[in-house]
Amino acid sequence: MSTISKSTVEHVAVLCSLTLSEKEKERLESMLSETVDFIGVLEELDTNSVPETYQVIGTTNVFQKSDRVSVSLDRKEALSNAAKIKNGKFVTGAVFDR
Repeated sequence: MSTISKSTVEHVAVLCSLTLSEKEKERLESMLSETVDFIGVLEELDTNSVPETYQVIGTTNVFQKSDRVSVSLDRKEALSNAAKIKNGKFVTGAVFDR
């Protein structure tokens, strides 16, 4: 059985900007250790003949008709309401605190 240490949980919490209580840290230690163990079981399976996929239930886009070509906006129309434009692209404010 793998064990995820308390320091690892604390490190992940910092990376995720989470404040955890001691009880939450203990619970996450257990949950993450179980997850790593489960992944270990999955690694034992021979998946060489299994094709890669990004989804498994056959979902399709019900809003887009593949037999119909639709017109989309050209760059000028897409940028027409932009508050700021630079080099033909939308300009937004920073999304990270760095």
